[in-house]
Amino acid sequence: MEEDSQDKTAFICSQGLFNFKVMAFGLKNAPATFQRLMERVLGELQRKNCFVYLDDIIIYSSSIEQHFQDIQAVLDKLKEANLTVNMKKTHFFRTSLKFLGHIVTATGIKADPEKTRAVQDFPVPKNIKEVQRFLGMAGWYHRFVPHFSQVAEPLNALKRKGVKFLWTSQCQTSFQALKQLLVSPPVLGHPNLNLPFVIYTDASEVGLGAVLVQQTGLGTEEVLAFASRTLNPAERNYTTTEQECLAVVWALEKWRYYLEGKFFTVVTDHSSLMWVFKTQKPNTRLIRWALRLQEFNFTVEYRKGKYNTVPDALSRAPVDINEPGLLTCSTALSLKLKVKSEKIEDLPISDHDIWKAQQTDTDIHHLYEQIVESGEITVNSSTKFSILEDKVYRVVQFPHKIVYQVYIPKPLRSQLLQVLHEDPLAGHLGRFKTFKRLQALVYWPNLNQDVKEFVQNCPICQRYKPECRRISGLLQQTIVQ
Repeated sequence: MEEDSQDKTAFICSQGLFNFKVMAFGLKNAPATFQRLMERVLGELQRKNCFVYLDDIIIYSSSIEQHFQDIQAVLDKLKEANLTVNMKKTHFFRTSLKFLGHIVTATGIKADPEKTRAVQDFPVPKNIKEVQRFLGMAGWYHRFVPHFSQVAEPLNALKRKGVKFLWTSQCQTSFQALKQLLVSPPVLGHPNLNLPFVIYTDASEVGLGAVLVQQTGLGTEEVLAFASRTLNPAERNYTTTEQECLAVVWALEKWRYYLEGKFFTVVTDHSSLMWVFKTQKPNTRLIRWALRLQEFNFTVEYRKGKYNTVPDALSRAPVDINEPGLLTCSTALSLKLKVKSEKIEDLPISDHDIWKAQQTDTDIHHLYEQIVESGEITVNSSTKFSILEDKVYRVVQFPHKIVYQVYIPKPLRSQLLQVLHEDPLAGHLGRFKTFKRLQALVYWPNLNQDVKEFVQNCPICQRYKPECRRISGLLQQTIVQ
């Protein structure tokens, strides 16, 4: 350090007053100063054959022969600046290595398993501080996690001002879903600035979703990054067109460093975006957004929702709860293939809770004893009650399959309806789809009627879903005798 700056690092202890002669950890401007030094030292080598972040340097090459030359060039630069290298922390000729909390390989970038394991082992938060700590750890890998903000919405709601900490079933579902998403995060490709970029965007009533991909020479599209965020209270009042437009503006500004100065394509499932900026009388909000987008050179392509699968999954598609491998993605993910989750195997209620509730339910326990005595109880030619894994099941024989429906006791029914209909991942499906979803897994008397009443009384469905009734006919005169 310069002599004029050494006095600024002075500290006092029992042995006297001391100051540093070399730059120490903890100084406010030390990181920026050291980063500036390393960028000056490496100069033109950066982004040509190496990257540097503070004291971490990564050297990359296309061949072994070229790698020898690149290593020598970097070492020469360090030698000229009188900088030394710690050989214990140096690795040579690796096809994959850890860099800034990520695993960098020839095919792409993936999350460090050691870091994600810390998230998976995180205990259930007991206060706001622990919620913030968990979201901070999980959020480090948000670019690897589709619909991260939508999944984390119940946890983010706990951090809002004036909200009392209350750990609900929605919070627990969100907590477990984030852990599952980080079990096997996808591998993200390396960007090639010589190939065209494509951005897929979508919006729902709760959040925005976007995917940055790149067209390869093989006719496929390689995923570079996922992004999502929740809408604030004001944005949730926007019209559908405005929300879809906001998704485009937000995605382009987020990935500005990839897109500026290049022609790219924006794919949306909202046809109005094809002409929204050409309308004769746009509102002031659309005018502001149009001005912000003028610095980009792009075209908008309309694609139906069923073909615009990935951003649709990020913002609106219902995803089954408690599913291992909630969404997966290969190194070269073709968006022509539909991204979807496998069929749910387990309920969002533990087996132990179901067994315990069945034992305390008088009707089910009586049925349990009857089955134990007779082996099974046959209702008709296609339906019977049986005991599987010490729980009462209703077994239904369909023409092409057998469905095993666990008998749900009364105390758990409302909780199950809430999770499979109102949960952020459930999608607020209609009465018929919600019933079919439950029918494939569970049974209780009057299930269809309970689902109908629950959906009809759902405040969100009543507020936002359109009526599907037939249009009333014209008034007719009635002749009074």
